[in-house]
Amino acid sequence: MERIYTAGNHLLGLVEDLLDLSLAEAGRQRLRLERIPLAPLVRDTLEMYSVQVAQKDLRVTVRLDPGWSW
Repeated sequence: MERIYTAGNHLLGLVEDLLDLSLAEAGRQRLRLERIPLAPLVRDTLEMYSVQVAQKDLRVTVRLDPGWSW
């Protein structure tokens, strides 16, 4: 259930991002650049695709600088 919930939230975020992008392209919204923490994004993406990776007998390795934390 947690994976379904997480995937649903991720999909909702993508849809919202597309809507924001379409508003920006129409000149009705300005884009704002901001820094985001990369490690949680990588972790969540790996978790989201872990079943497919296991089914295909693949192995994913991520190496981050020691200063980054999960």
